[in-house]
Amino acid sequence: MQLKERLHSEEWIDDHRLEWWDKSFLAVILHPVINKNNINICDFGCGEGHWLLSASRVMDLSQTNITLVDQESVWLQKAEERLRPLCKGLLTYQEDVQKLSFPDASFDFSTCQTLVMHTKDPYSAVSEMIRVTKRGGYLLICEPVNVINRCQLALALRYLTPSESSLLLKVWHAYHLGVQKVKGYHYDIALEMLDIFRCCGYSRNEISIYKNSISVVHGNNDGSLESEYHDDNFYYANIGGDITKNEWNVCRQLSIKLSDLAKDDCTVFTDTLFTFGVIIK
Repeated sequence: MQLKERLHSEEWIDDHRLEWWDKSFLAVILHPVINKNNINICDFGCGEGHWLLSASRVMDLSQTNITLVDQESVWLQKAEERLRPLCKGLLTYQEDVQKLSFPDASFDFSTCQTLVMHTKDPYSAVSEMIRVTKRGGYLLICEPVNVINRCQLALALRYLTPSESSLLLKVWHAYHLGVQKVKGYHYDIALEMLDIFRCCGYSRNEISIYKNSISVVHGNNDGSLESEYHDDNFYYANIGGDITKNEWNVCRQLSIKLSDLAKDDCTVFTDTLFTFGVIIK
């Protein structure tokens, strides 16, 4: 099956990302840099700049120098347009986070949102971000456990039978394995982040872990995730776990059923972003 080539993360980069973060939560995870002026910031895999736009709700960026890194020139242009008015200086670099051109200790604050999950070598990506961050600087990485999102696990356990919940988990776990086999992406990378940091020389006590508390209604207008059950996603599920078309269609119906059973529940789509913060040593 030939899949249509798209701009990287095109289907996921939009202004809904600005709704992912509660202001009080941002203040907690950004506390090491929230009151610092004249610092150099780098946003890796910046997309349209949503992550630093969110950070600007609790950080004054007017005296900061921002560097944006992305592999797509389109995202760099869009992010620059949105962020340049907020900061003192801004530079853009089109390059791969797994092999950065910057000298060691270039930035006071390095950060990324849903980037490591898209790298073929997550260890190299994290190691490089650590390398280019100054000693005493702050590295903040935000990554998901997406299988919980896609199978709507919280609602499934509440409203469906154990066998129905298990099928949803089986299908979407297979999908993530398929994506990893074909593209090398790690859609549940947050589960691996502690081990990655340990390999980079950081103990558990040196890593601050936070769970985002925001819940977002996502999917069709009725709040369901039925729109996720399309042919491209079935292709990956079939590769990752020999999922049959019948199992796929049953899960589509379960998604619709969940939407109906949970129509008064505001947590149709529970966000599962985890943030990992370290002070560079």
